[in-house]
Amino acid sequence: MSENRISKYLIYAIGEILLVMIGILLALQINNWNERNKLRNVEKAILEGIRENISLDTIDLNANILRYQKYIQYGSSILYSLTNQKKKNDSLINQLYIISTEDLLITLHTAYFDQAKQKGLSIISNKDLRTKISRLYEFEYPYITKCENVYQGYDYFKVLYPTIFNIFEIDPTSISQNKVNITDENYSLLLSNKNMHLKIFEAKTMAELLLDHYKRLQSKTLETLYSIEKELESFE
Repeated sequence: MSENRISKYLIYAIGEILLVMIGILLALQINNWNERNKLRNVEKAILEGIRENISLDTIDLNANILRYQKYIQYGSSILYSLTNQKKKNDSLINQLYIISTEDLLITLHTAYFDQAKQKGLSIISNKDLRTKISRLYEFEYPYITKCENVYQGYDYFKVLYPTIFNIFEIDPTSISQNKVNITDENYSLLLSNKNMHLKIFEAKTMAELLLDHYKRLQSKTLETLYSIEKELESFE
């Protein structure tokens, strides 16, 4: 009888141990699931934020692309008029004034990518997407920012402004209406001054180079946006 009772106690004890172990494993599994769910929610929020930031950047990029396209068009038109000794006209004067006085800058949004870096970029679980986003923010964005805001070699404004601006006759009361003028004497000087023609050509060339950079970056941002959208679909 004693041996039978001990066997029952052993079976009972083993059963209790198994139940406790199963309970612990279930608790760990639930805890791991909760942690993964929390990380997944953080990842989703970061990807949504990066998507929002890049969407805002595409608006700024597109605006600068349009401006550079306009400057290049104006530069070609001005050079044609000057090299063919065309008569002075208001359109030419306004175009020349615009390309020699407008200076562009670019400011890109990096708040959510910076947040991802603070948490560790591995928070973005898709390796290919993580690589694509990292390259956009750590190479493409700094490059266009330096080209536009820092490197003087790309700054058409600094090339044109000192050379061209002094030929304008400006009425402070009408400048907001783009009513600027070039005297006949200064226009004759402009027609004959090959150095000024060269500066306009250099500025136009710089604008074309920057436009190529902008278009390439615009393509990269749209490609990255598409990849983020596809990844976010997997969260639903």
